[in-house]
Amino acid sequence: VNEQLCKLSGYKEEELIGQNETILNSDYHDEAFWHHQRKTIIAGKTWKGEIKKRKKDGSNYWVNCVIQPIFNEGGEVIQHISIMQDITDRK
Repeated sequence: VNEQLCKLSGYKEEELIGQNETILNSDYHDEAFWHHQRKTIIAGKTWKGEIKKRKKDGSNYWVNCVIQPIFNEGGEVIQHISIMQDITDRK
């Protein structure tokens, strides 16, 4: 969580820390979209795509997202980092 995500989503940092990222899901994308995303990350590959997100006030915004898996010493994916760019104006 960083300041820019808080500005973009309308949530305070303390409202986002510890939450699952689904708190920002807009219900725009179907389960197949999320399944492909998870499968890519679990396979240790970088996922790139556009995601429609939902702000705290219920309005939506779009991000271009890059998700990079993070590995432990044994080469297993243990977490990931997401880098998002607001592309709402373009969409």
